[in-house]
Amino acid sequence: MDLVLSDDVVEVEDRYLHTFKRKSGGDLVSDHTLTGMNTGEYYRVSTLKRIAIAAGRVIGITKTTIKMSLERDLTKRYKDESFILDRNDSQTFTKFNLATIGALLDDRDSTRRLRSIIIDRMQPTFSKTLPKIIATDGKRVLQKLNIIQQEAVLKALTVNEYLLLKGLPGMS
Repeated sequence: MDLVLSDDVVEVEDRYLHTFKRKSGGDLVSDHTLTGMNTGEYYRVSTLKRIAIAAGRVIGITKTTIKMSLERDLTKRYKDESFILDRNDSQTFTKFNLATIGALLDDRDSTRRLRSIIIDRMQPTFSKTLPKIIATDGKRVLQKLNIIQQEAVLKALTVNEYLLLKGLPGMS
């Protein structure tokens, strides 16, 4: 499918709602409801130049549009691009997720710790100080980074349990 963005992107919580429409003069099938695509299915979004720039679920299909919830705003880097949607059919992914959930039920210290992070939502804790080598040798590296990237690196170096990064450090 040769698609373009048709409306403004709407941010809802941590997701971005995109509406795609067929590029004029594109594929012969003009009714998106006849393509076999279903709401709830997981698709990868590519451009004609780059593969898998985003991924997300289809949240609505009409004859003329496909609405998707993606993890990033495509208009920031790909506003004038044409897009291709590829369904992500992976039974391996589902099996992996089920095996991981099963492993969390094991009665070991490591899985109890993971359960407290995932299920109980234990907040990470951070050391108040950095090793001296970071202040001396790390200064050269940190100076090359923007402020957001510097903060992410310093947080990663002081975390005690775990750290979650949303997207790449320095990306907005």
